[in-house]
Amino acid sequence: MILGDMKMLRNHLGIAFRNLARHKLYSLINLFGLAGSFYLMRAFFQEFPFRVTMGVGTFLLGGGLALALAFLTTIFQAVRAAAANPVDSLRYE
Repeated sequence: MILGDMKMLRNHLGIAFRNLARHKLYSLINLFGLAGSFYLMRAFFQEFPFRVTMGVGTFLLGGGLALALAFLTTIFQAVRAAAANPVDSLRYE
């Protein structure tokens, strides 16, 4: 089981490096964007617990709204995919 997982991981890494080599500009933009967003988020959240006082109700309301939005968008995409003509959708892939 572990050997199969290692082979799958090696295949995925090979595909990732092949795509990095093939699309150099997009990979560079992606890496700089990820590094920049990591830096900004780290700087923002470094002292976040000391600056914000939030009640449990507000925290639960925000989490519930995020979950509701995620479910609604997933349901919308599923209904749209079910209503689409499969022949037309496969033709353009």
